[in-house]
Amino acid sequence: MNSFFAHLLTYLPIIPAAVMCCTPMRNHFKYSKLRTYADMIITISLSCLIASWLDYSTSINFTPLAIIMFLVFFIAYHSRLTVHISKSLAVFCYVLALMSIISSTTTALDAVFNPDAGQDTITWLYIAGQLGFSVVAALLLFSPLRTYGIELVDTLDIPGTWFTLVPQSLLYTAVCLVMTPNDYRSLYEGHNFRNYVIIILFMALSLITGVISFYRVSVGVRNHERAETSLSILELQEAQFEQQQRYLEESAELRHDFRQTMYTLNGLLQAKDYSGLLEYFESYFRKIPENPVRRFCLNQPLNALLNYYAGVAQTDHIALRWQIDPLDDISISDVSLCTVVGNILENAVAACRDTAIEGRFIQLSIIDENGNTLFVVESNSCRKNLKKHGETYISSKHDGGIGLGSVTRIVQDHGGSADFSDSDGVFYSNIMIPLTKDH
Repeated sequence: MNSFFAHLLTYLPIIPAAVMCCTPMRNHFKYSKLRTYADMIITISLSCLIASWLDYSTSINFTPLAIIMFLVFFIAYHSRLTVHISKSLAVFCYVLALMSIISSTTTALDAVFNPDAGQDTITWLYIAGQLGFSVVAALLLFSPLRTYGIELVDTLDIPGTWFTLVPQSLLYTAVCLVMTPNDYRSLYEGHNFRNYVIIILFMALSLITGVISFYRVSVGVRNHERAETSLSILELQEAQFEQQQRYLEESAELRHDFRQTMYTLNGLLQAKDYSGLLEYFESYFRKIPENPVRRFCLNQPLNALLNYYAGVAQTDHIALRWQIDPLDDISISDVSLCTVVGNILENAVAACRDTAIEGRFIQLSIIDENGNTLFVVESNSCRKNLKKHGETYISSKHDGGIGLGSVTRIVQDHGGSADFSDSDGVFYSNIMIPLTKDH
């Protein structure tokens, strides 16, 4: 069977492959779900029609045609997402490797029942087997992709970790393309068929174990990141406590010496030694310690964090306009609250450093609305024309910048929303987090 319709049917497994690619990305579509799926259907349909016509009417080798189609599909896929290219590339290449292994498995099955066929001959068994295996794989993986895939895409914002999935997937795809026999009869020479099946099984098992290992490592990396955040908060609290202790000790010493100070002042005053009196006052005031710890709110971890960034802002000549509610009893963990506020302030300070000193500012409001909703509203000076990929801001930091992604993840985990925008040299962060006892 070698008709245009038969060639078109061989491309049907692209549909379950597209479903597997899109499932873990459901929270990162650039456009609405309806528009995204409509665009994908149009792209797939046109590409399959063109590829089927080329397969049927020309003698173009399948391998370069497949590579071109892979590139077209990836460009169409990534352009409709807001994630970093490392995530879309890792997911796309993994699904591509899986589909290549399914195609090779179907080839082995077809070779058993149609040993005289080959790559240029399309059988109904090959069409049904390839589509059937693809649909089964999509159904089996749908739940893990929704549970673990979405979790990883939403929470793991380290490009280097995602890129580690790509080499193995591309290697397996290349192996499947290269070892596809032009004539099935070549598989029956010596131990070729046995070796062919062993290679397929090895790739399938290692692809599964590889992604499980990737998930475990990624969870470990994420937990390590959270532990570092908790440690940073504890370090800030410790520093604040030490500052307060030093202030209390120095103040106690001054209070103890105050009686002697009064005796000295009285003696200078009675002697009418006004110049000595003035000099003594100046010396005394210089010894009074300044308390660097300010009470921004009653939440101690957050207060320590705000004191830290207030000190950074003072050093960098950044004007602060802050309005912070007491926040003494809110139903959100200190780690989550400090991570959200800390990442916003870290980005704000970095943005201010890129602007002229005289125009630097950070305006922050943290409002607890009747214990029901927490609002974090922040604006800061920034350079104009910030880089964006879709709706996602691209950090200028050397490490790629993961702060806003971490904020978005935490806020969404609490059922809230995070919106970031910029206009005319000002960056805006608007966070809303529902406060419930469940968190």
